Amino acid sequence: MRSSARDTTPPRRKRRTQQPSQKTIAAPEPEAWSPPDFGDQRRTRIGANIVEQFVAGHHASDVLRELVQNEFDGGGNRLTLTFGEGALDVTGNGRGINTGGWKRLSVIVGTGRVVGEDAAEGVPPKPNGIGSKNFGLRSLFLFGDEIYVRSRGHVAILDLPTLETGRVRDRAWWGGAGVRLKVPYRRRTFEKLERFTAEEEKRAFEMMASGMLATLVKLALAGRRPGIRELLLRSVRNDRTLSWRQKAEAVQCRMRGVSALRRTGRLRDQQGDGPGDARTFEELEFTRAMALPAEYAGVSYPDYYRKAGGMIRIGVSVPIVRRRIDLTRTGNFYYPLQTPDSRTGCAVSVSAPFDLDSDWSSLLDNSWNRWLIDQAARLTIDLLKEDWFRRFGADAFRALILNGPATPLRFAEAIARHLSEEACWPTRAADPSERYAKASHLVLPEDPFLDGFLSDSRYLDPALQADKDVRVLAIKSRVDRFTLSSLVRLRCAGENRERLETKIEDGEANYRYTPYAASLSNPDRQGRWLLR
Repeated sequence: MRSSARDTTPPRRKRRTQQPSQKTIAAPEPEAWSPPDFGDQRRTRIGANIVEQFVAGHHASDVLRELVQNEFDGGGNRLTLTFGEGALDVTGNGRGINTGGWKRLSVIVGTGRVVGEDAAEGVPPKPNGIGSKNFGLRSLFLFGDEIYVRSRGHVAILDLPTLETGRVRDRAWWGGAGVRLKVPYRRRTFEKLERFTAEEEKRAFEMMASGMLATLVKLALAGRRPGIRELLLRSVRNDRTLSWRQKAEAVQCRMRGVSALRRTGRLRDQQGDGPGDARTFEELEFTRAMALPAEYAGVSYPDYYRKAGGMIRIGVSVPIVRRRIDLTRTGNFYYPLQTPDSRTGCAVSVSAPFDLDSDWSSLLDNSWNRWLIDQAARLTIDLLKEDWFRRFGADAFRALILNGPATPLRFAEAIARHLSEEACWPTRAADPSERYAKASHLVLPEDPFLDGFLSDSRYLDPALQADKDVRVLAIKSRVDRFTLSSLVRLRCAGENRERLETKIEDGEANYRYTPYAASLSNPDRQGRWLLR
């Protein structure tokens, strides 16, 4: 009986070795709970570090850019910034603040639906402005905790420590147009933002001074809208004044459908009662209007680049010194403010409504920017043939030589491709139909003795052939070198050159007379050979 009982009892060890996953675990019943009524205990709270981190990521030249672009968008032509004893004062002469502008000033940061007491209210973004880092006047928190904005008989306050805003009547309104700002200096450290001392002011002043040209140069316009023509930057505590004056005037361009603009500027830097130093700047900008491809028909971009009929304006420019291209400068991309970290790699700059990264310092790699860059490169090569070579001579080609970093590479690569593939190289041919040729159609004699054995349409214009830098560019663009071996091959063999011991290397001209025998018997050609 015991043996039978043992045989019918399952071994305990087998039960222990069963996998846990085979067990069925009952799910707990959901707790019967409903959210309580918080009543007046609900509060809207936004961490101040959002604004603090933004301000800490700015520097003084960013502030200048924000103020300048605001004044430009407001139609002003003069801006004054004064670092006084206790506050920064900013005065512009553009349009006053409208309803949309006051709404944007009713929030500390951002646009769209307002988070707070008036949750149903919406704050629209500024339409069609040239843009910068999209925080506008809030960048002034770099200098102080409160920003006062005065316009059209009202004054608004933006308070960083409390994240409060407000607007009341301005009893001291001056009765005129424009916007005036006052930012009392920060007297004590607030979170990560340090107090604004005289030493900090000196550094801020230097940064603004270094960024003036990059910020202002494209904002001088010709015609009914003058753009920004004057900026005055003063420091009372450091007894220093910077004044920048610029103008723009239309000039003639030989290329149809292209407008040309000459911009000139003068910066005067005065310390104390001294005479001060002066520097000048000049550039020529060429712009063309073109239709947008269907795929970009809905793209939004600043009015600065708009042309009637839904056309978009794209420009290229070169810096000028004594009526010649300043080949020492490396070009930038503009939107129309200068992008700090994007360069064209050559002396030519490009201005177009580019998409930029989050801190507005570099171009994004997307199809829109690639299309804009390709159009700028196309315009550059067209200008090279239709205007620049006659205007600047060999410097027109030298301006396309890499003289610094190219970021992104697309513009430099597009220029190099056009130079290699298109009939854009001037020849010395008298026939207008042979005036321009592809690089692969041309030769460069290695020695004056080797010149003149081919037709004039095979040789570069004398101004280009005599310039050593352009010669290097031409060879990189696939212009062949005419060497002594090239001459031997031309003189001593027809179509079949297998028995010719002289070999032609890559990059050397490889031409023959056609028909060979008849060409050599030509008296004029024989005379040229004898003279050599």
